[in-house]
Amino acid sequence: MLKINNIMLPVFVKVFIKKVLFYTKRLWIILFNYYSIEKIYHKRFCNRRIGLLHNHAIGPFALFAEQHLRTCEVHNLHPKRDVVLISSNQPCNNQLQKMVEREISVIRDDTLFKIIETGGQRFLKNKGLYTEGIFQNGVIYNSHGKTHIAFNEGEISYGNSLLKKLGVEEGQRFVLVHNKDNLYWQSREKDKSWDLYRNSPFEDLLPSIDFLKKQELAVIRSGYYRDFPNVPYISLNNCTREEVDFLDIILQKYCLFSICGDSAIA
Repeated sequence: MLKINNIMLPVFVKVFIKKVLFYTKRLWIILFNYYSIEKIYHKRFCNRRIGLLHNHAIGPFALFAEQHLRTCEVHNLHPKRDVVLISSNQPCNNQLQKMVEREISVIRDDTLFKIIETGGQRFLKNKGLYTEGIFQNGVIYNSHGKTHIAFNEGEISYGNSLLKKLGVEEGQRFVLVHNKDNLYWQSREKDKSWDLYRNSPFEDLLPSIDFLKKQELAVIRSGYYRDFPNVPYISLNNCTREEVDFLDIILQKYCLFSICGDSAIA
């Protein structure tokens, strides 16, 4: 027997009451967010389609940004005039955020992003940017066509200068290696089940690096990490945060292929 407000109750009654209170609170949050986004929508977006841009991790960031742009193409929506994407304030990669914002309207707003995630999507049922029609015969529309997110000439020139800074000459063949960024991952809440099945120690990549170097291929390790001295690959340790953000994207454009211990941008 347990007490609630000095009243003796069986354990199962207490559990039941806690569950009812939890789901009642959750329902009120959903309803509040539903009507909040309705008011915000009519005030700020004037019948534009709304989508969420998940910019917290590089994989879904790149994937969904391109998917949103292909959805606009399928439904004849102008990505700047007819659509707006809501993202968090702090993207995991500033260069990719900049490239996406060049192609489609984006609002960085943590509060609005959370409101839409927790209840607002019900309101957006007829106003959201959804993927109906993007899958054609089991294949994503325009899968083999030109990507909508691309570097401009100035960025390509800047990328070539950064490659030279790393000691990679124009046209030189290289391979990327990557595992979960330890500096980034330590700043997030850890879920050990992800670590168990998705990640692997960087040491597991060393035999592959040794093999690639014997094939006279340069090897570059991308991402944020703390390196040891005399590593057997080209390191980004001496680059600034902004340079690493840029290199993490443009290296994917020029590499022969990449070997990863997680999904990364691949």
